[in-house]
Amino acid sequence: MGNLVNLKRPERRAEINAVFFDVGGTLIEPRYPVGEIYAKFAARFGRSADPVRLQANFLRHFPLQPKLAFRRDLPLSNIFSAESDWWRRLVSDVFADEGPFPRFDEFFEAVYEAFRGDDLWKVLDGVVPTLETLRQRNLRLGVVSNFDSRLPTILRECELAHYFRTVRFSSFSNSAKPDSAIFQTALDELQLRPEETVHVGDSWNEDIEGALAMGMRAILFDPRRRFIDNPGLRNENVTRIERFDQLTEIDYLQVK
Repeated sequence: MGNLVNLKRPERRAEINAVFFDVGGTLIEPRYPVGEIYAKFAARFGRSADPVRLQANFLRHFPLQPKLAFRRDLPLSNIFSAESDWWRRLVSDVFADEGPFPRFDEFFEAVYEAFRGDDLWKVLDGVVPTLETLRQRNLRLGVVSNFDSRLPTILRECELAHYFRTVRFSSFSNSAKPDSAIFQTALDELQLRPEETVHVGDSWNEDIEGALAMGMRAILFDPRRRFIDNPGLRNENVTRIERFDQLTEIDYLQVK
């Protein structure tokens, strides 16, 4: 069955009626390393770049970015521009030590649009059958993700959109995980209380701490065993899994 912790039902509580999911690293991931993708696209616009160095730069700069969240009262065109600018700054930083890139703007527009579809994304193993099983158990499913407005299209192209009753992403929510407001928007839409909801994700800070602070249960998807010794796993409201299909084995997500 693999490594799961805290599979027993906590002493307290309401029955779980809904499961929220993170997206990147939980449901889907890039088909290739981001540095490799950037290097391939850059070559189309006359710029040779080292994919290994680009990957290292991406991993270094991505956590330094401000939250991908903008005011909900902004016109849609302003939000779309803000999203693109957010990514443009990041990608520019990734290429900063590669030297001049005269056609950078053309390159950026091409790679930004390419990430809108399923060509550069793959659904992780076990996701589809697990979502199908959970839906058959009459659990309401939703997405809460630090993402931009390309997300609904990506989910649709990856044939995942139909599983979810709500899809909340940070750029339209004026809030990004671990802040509680983005979780609250999903709860409000489905008329749920935190205690009847569990959130699944691969980030300890954004997903696990964010969900717990909201009063939800949390399931850590940890296929690379990064958090196996995290003391927070002693919390009775946290479950750790290494395979996505282990979600179906957790007792409080069984058929009611």
